[in-house]
Amino acid sequence: MDWSQDSLWNKAKLYAERAFSERRTSSLFPLLATIALEFLGRATLAKVNPVLLADPRGDDHILYACGYGSGKMPKSVSATTVFRRCQSIIPDFTQADLKSVMILMDKRNAELHSGELPYEDFPTQLWLTNYFRVCRLLLDFLGFSLEELFGEEDGRTAYQMIEAAAENRKAKVLKRIAAHRTIFGDWSAEEQQEKRETGKMRLVPVGHPSKEVSCPSCGSRCRITGEEVRAIDRLEDDELVREIIVLPTYLHCLVCNLELRGYEALQIAELGGQFTVEKPIELAEYYFDYDDYDPADRYDADEGDF
Repeated sequence: MDWSQDSLWNKAKLYAERAFSERRTSSLFPLLATIALEFLGRATLAKVNPVLLADPRGDDHILYACGYGSGKMPKSVSATTVFRRCQSIIPDFTQADLKSVMILMDKRNAELHSGELPYEDFPTQLWLTNYFRVCRLLLDFLGFSLEELFGEEDGRTAYQMIEAAAENRKAKVLKRIAAHRTIFGDWSAEEQQEKRETGKMRLVPVGHPSKEVSCPSCGSRCRITGEEVRAIDRLEDDELVREIIVLPTYLHCLVCNLELRGYEALQIAELGGQFTVEKPIELAEYYFDYDDYDPADRYDADEGDF
């Protein structure tokens, strides 16, 4: 069994070629395209380390990925795990991208492992643009282009579809921002100030990482939240600090009620850069293994002993 990046990349190209030789109305087109996408995801993990493809539930699988085969057939991780790991590796791979991939993987599973016919009513307008977008994210990480995967003509068309969808989303986001700017501008100065004061009182940190910014519609202070990319722990002046890197995906202004959802919408509003949140961590929390915690050993504050 070969888990090398080159072999997985070549297999992705093979299935992409098979897929795009089919009629766009054929049920084989989305099935073969989905298989190509899975191999592309596996090639992405293999570029980092083939161990990421090994089923962690057996030492033999991990050893095989490290080049120490035992003669047993190694097992790889599921497609779901593959793309969850891709999401952790590729900064711009969002939860929305993962969701669109899982729709395809679920349909592939239904096609291969059930009596359903999930591709019989699955026109390209429902999935192809998002498919190209995810492929582009993976290809950029691998150092390849859409043309190298799909051929010159289909690759060029893929770029056009991605850009057209991006322009459409940009127009919608800018229209929404402008509409809330108009609503805020129609209020009197007294109403604007009152709503800003009310919004400021409610502007408190939320449970997950967030950042305070200026609303693109009314200029009031608001918060953006997002998906955690990774966390880095470091010791700083005898204090343990956790640095959480966040990809922004949601904005809500409590003054003009503007809402923007998704990384792309935040990017269009020029608020799409990753940001960092730091928080101190108690050393006991960092080193204490809660899996080994026995309630019988807890400290009884009333008794004053252990």
